[in-house]
Parts: sequence; C-alpha cells; structure tokens
Amino acid sequence: MGANTLSQIINHAASLEDKLEKFYDLIANSSHSDKDILTALSKESKKEKNNIRRIYSEIVSDALETGFSFGDINIDEFSLDNLIKKEGSLKDTVCNAIDCEGIVKNFYLLSAKGCKNFFQNIARVFERAAEKKDIRIQKLKDMVDG
Repeated sequence: MGANTLSQIINHAASLEDKLEKFYDLIANSSHSDKDILTALSKESKKEKNNIRRIYSEIVSDALETGFSFGDINIDEFSLDNLIKKEGSLKDTVCNAIDCEGIVKNFYLLSAKGCKNFFQNIARVFERAAEKKDIRIQKLKDMVDG
C-alpha cells in the first residue's frame, strides 16, 4: 500500500511504534533478567508514538496537507507483522526486536527525506526518532551479547 500524505505517514509511524511497544511489553513479561530494559523500551516507544502524532496536530494544517506529497512510500515495505513474535529463545526474540527497530529507523529516514525540502521541522522530528533507534538497537545488541 502506498502512502503519499503526511497523515498516512504519521499514522503508519504511530502504528509501528504501537506494535513495538506491545512487543516489548510481551517480551518483558517473560524475561526476568532484562525486564527493566525491555519495559523502558516499551515506554520509549509509547513516548515516540505520541511525539510523532503531535507533529500532525501541532505543525500541519489542512491547507499544507493538500499541497504536499511524499511521493509514494510503500508502507508495506515497512511492516513489522512477520517479526513481532515471541518464539524461541529470548536471544532470538531480541534479534527480532533489533530487526524491527531497523525497519522503523529506515521508515523514519525515508519519511524525513521525503519532506525535508518542504517541512524541515517535521523532517527533523523523523531524523531524531531515527537517531534514537540507533541507541535502542545498541541496547538490544548489548542484551544479546551480554
């Protein structure tokens, strides 16, 4: 499915963060040793979801929406549905979480690129969200390696 308006991009970004939030909650409930880290990642996903949604309500008006298009970002390429599952060991599940974070990061970078020339404030929000994904990915890698 293609997305070419900011509202479609923001809705998909919020959906991705919502899925990550629920995934981390699921993992946290079955992991005693890393529960604090996973719960923190869940809370960060919820906060990021709210930050992304705020973009639309605070920055974008209907007048701007009608005159701007992202092109046609295929949001199906940025799906987490096949990765969000708690199967196998905790290590396997955390590796899935790393892949999920990478997918969301790439979606944010593509979204930032798509609006940078017209909406630098919005692009910056997506770029910051992508930077946070690198930190989250490293936390998860430390869990796997540690």
